[in-house]
Amino acid sequence: MGLKSKNAVQAFKTGMMGPLAGVGDTLVWVLYPTIMGSISGYMALQGNPTGAIIWLLLNVIFFFFRMKLFDMGHSSGLKLITALGDRLNIFTESASIMGLTVVGALIPSVVKMNIPIEFKTGKVTLPIQTEILDKIMPALLPAVLTYVVYKLIASKKLSITQIIFLVIGLALVCSFFGILGV
Repeated sequence: MGLKSKNAVQAFKTGMMGPLAGVGDTLVWVLYPTIMGSISGYMALQGNPTGAIIWLLLNVIFFFFRMKLFDMGHSSGLKLITALGDRLNIFTESASIMGLTVVGALIPSVVKMNIPIEFKTGKVTLPIQTEILDKIMPALLPAVLTYVVYKLIASKKLSITQIIFLVIGLALVCSFFGILGV
């Protein structure tokens, strides 16, 4: 009976590796660095060194927190799986939505795009950026650029490095022809 129960526990652990890896990856390796890095990076863009200090302190605290919880998680992992069951999915979805909301809110303040082109007819001048695009939706161009980059990443046809060089090249060409401005 001892060998059968050990095999059952091992099979259960192996079967749950995928779902639990999704929970751990989402919470630890995606949400925390994304949210805290975005906030710290935005503070740094504003010239505030507090962002770097907060980032460093949080990582030190997070390191010790992980070390402490590693032993506890190792000893009570099976209890957690049976106790939470279906609620793990809800918790993971909620955390993902919160992370995407924070990232989405930072897009207009971090990603900057400006079209200096003006439509002129007679004495009437109509700036495309302020009078057309910003009236449709403020920060429309940064949102569209972010969406296109995410789609390129999801398609896996281009590497991240290629996408970065593509954005830089597109910005240089559009800037040269006066389509994008400062």
